[in-house]
Amino acid sequence: MIKKGVLLILCFFLSGCIQKSIIDEVHTQRGVGYDTASNDKIRGTILLAEYSTDRTTKNVTMSVVDQSSVNILNKAQRQSDATIVYGSLKLVLFSEAIAKKEIIEISDAFVRDARIGSRVYFAISEGRAQEMLEGDYGKQGNATYISQTLEHNIASGDVPRTNLHLFVYNYTQQGKTAYLPMVKKLNEDRIDISGIGLLDWQGRLIDKVSNDDMFYFKLLVDKYSAGTKTVKLDGDRATIKSIRSENKIKVSKKILLASRLT
Repeated sequence: MIKKGVLLILCFFLSGCIQKSIIDEVHTQRGVGYDTASNDKIRGTILLAEYSTDRTTKNVTMSVVDQSSVNILNKAQRQSDATIVYGSLKLVLFSEAIAKKEIIEISDAFVRDARIGSRVYFAISEGRAQEMLEGDYGKQGNATYISQTLEHNIASGDVPRTNLHLFVYNYTQQGKTAYLPMVKKLNEDRIDISGIGLLDWQGRLIDKVSNDDMFYFKLLVDKYSAGTKTVKLDGDRATIKSIRSENKIKVSKKILLASRLT
């Protein structure tokens, strides 16, 4: 009986220690984009979500320039009229210019932050990431729209599985090439997955798999459970649906000197 009483008292005090956040009193960060800025600085565009009573989401962006990606998030917090919470982050975008030199340094900050889930999508933006995030893509907000576009193309299209966890895993494995999907803004309310960016051993963008070849790339790096491909057959064209595949790599030499793309 005494033990039960002690447990009840502990539960009472512990429940009072939980930090609570009312959604109307905080800013929820849903996405962030990184571009180059003058004087070798980085421009970070923070995408915040404001929720309306009709269940639609208003896109609000903050643009901050600093020498470090970590300082960008801290500076945005200082300039915000309410606390920015990071637990609902869905998307991190890198411009091509940033992807050619800064991806690993920036991604390291997300890996070390326990508030950010490992299933966040990383992607490379053709053009400036700020312009991509400042579109108007759907009622649930831009970050949700872009992440859902990636998600369903991973499940039933030509985009190989990818997220923060898988990207870091591929980058740190000897002999594997890290890759990220590339997205392009078509207009103010539509985007397109334009290809797959390939990174070298330093984590820098060096090449691109076009959307025409993404089908074959996914066959090499992922298990294909769905998708379509049009092929030439005796002078005609045929469309193959519901393709399933598995890849198996055999090493014929006893010694393999594996390296990433250079």
